[in-house]
Amino acid sequence: MKGSSKWEAPPEVWIKINVDGGLDSSTGNAGIGMIIRDSTGRALLCSWRVIFNARDAEETEAMAAREGLLLASKWAQEKAILQSDCASVIQAFKRVDSLRSSLSFVISKQALASV
Repeated sequence: MKGSSKWEAPPEVWIKINVDGGLDSSTGNAGIGMIIRDSTGRALLCSWRVIFNARDAEETEAMAAREGLLLASKWAQEKAILQSDCASVIQAFKRVDSLRSSLSFVISKQALASV
């Protein structure tokens, strides 16, 4: 998992999951998007979703990361690198077993399994 915003190709036989989210904090409406690419940069899968009643930008980014990981686990066999421009979300996914995170309801193993 990486927390930078510049795209770099993953190693051969790996894929990279790039995710992002955008939030209108006045309404709670948000959009999330993800794209999965191979080591040549070829797009393998992309998706987007509208989210209603999002709490904040960090939650929106976590939802995008969760969705990207779930899509990759369902449709790709390669090892994956998750890339987001939200470093706190990447750190939260690294500590997925921690119930102390404010994002634990989004990234817990149960939440990942239920989507």
